[in-house]
Amino acid sequence: MKKTSTPDFRQTRKVGVAGEFINQMMGNNSTFPVVGEGMTELLYSDRHGYHVMEVSKDCKRARVRRCNPIKWNFDYAIEFGEPNKHDIWISWKWGSWRVEGSAIRWTDEYRAKHDDPVWYRSEERKSCFHPEGHPNYGDLKEIPGKTKRHKTYHKINCIWGRMDEYRDPSF
Repeated sequence: MKKTSTPDFRQTRKVGVAGEFINQMMGNNSTFPVVGEGMTELLYSDRHGYHVMEVSKDCKRARVRRCNPIKWNFDYAIEFGEPNKHDIWISWKWGSWRVEGSAIRWTDEYRAKHDDPVWYRSEERKSCFHPEGHPNYGDLKEIPGKTKRHKTYHKINCIWGRMDEYRDPSF
C-alpha cells in the first residue's frame, strides 16, 4: 500500500520549463520515507535510485545510500547491486527535501580582524587552505578560532517509496 504524507510534505515543481516531462510530473508528489523502500532522485533528465536505511520518527529526516545498477535494459536499470558505503542525510526543510552537508567557513570574528587586501595575499591566509586546493577559493582547514564548520542544505527533487534508475540516451 502506497503511503502519502500530510500536506506539509507536498513538493511542487514547475512543469514545462526544462528537463524530461516525466521527471517534472513526478516531482509534484507528497510521499514520505519508509525504511526498506527506495527513493528516486529526479535530475534534469536522469533518475538515480537510493535505498532508505533509517527514518526519524516524524519522517522529516532520512539516511539513504545510492544503489549501483548492475543490469540494464536499454536505458532503465532492472537490477540493483549492494548500496554504496557512503550515507546521505536528507531532511524536510523550508518546504522541500534537502541534502544535508557541511562547509568550513571563516569565523565572523577572525574575518572582521583580517578585512584588508594585504592579508588576502598573505602566507598566513594561504596556510589555512588544504595544500591540494586553490589558495584563493580552495578548501579551508578546520582551525580552532579561525574557521568553523557550518551545516548546509541543498535542494533535491525526489520520490519516496520507489527506486528507479534511468539514463537519458540523448546526452
